[in-house]
Amino acid sequence: MLILDWRIWIVALVGLLYTASSQAEAVFQANVEGVRIVLHKDKCALTDQITNLPFKAEWHENGKVLQGCWKPPHPEVGTVDLYFADKTSFGMPAGLFKKLIGA
Repeated sequence: MLILDWRIWIVALVGLLYTASSQAEAVFQANVEGVRIVLHKDKCALTDQITNLPFKAEWHENGKVLQGCWKPPHPEVGTVDLYFADKTSFGMPAGLFKKLIGA
């Protein structure tokens, strides 16, 4: 039950992004094994490659940045769906992402 409540909280936070301003701003970040994934609330620029992930994501590794897209997690699944310009696609547990201060 506690996990379900936690997932609902994450979905509610991410849902606020839909009503927030459209100004480009990083809102969540995950750091895993030397990779930093940053989720933004502005629109994804890769619409020629993918259409079902509406928001901008960035993969930072070894001084390089790869552009991508993401969508908020489904409350029953709890994963953030990600796609990057190199055609990498995967789901990442929402709990790995931390809200950025001021976001």
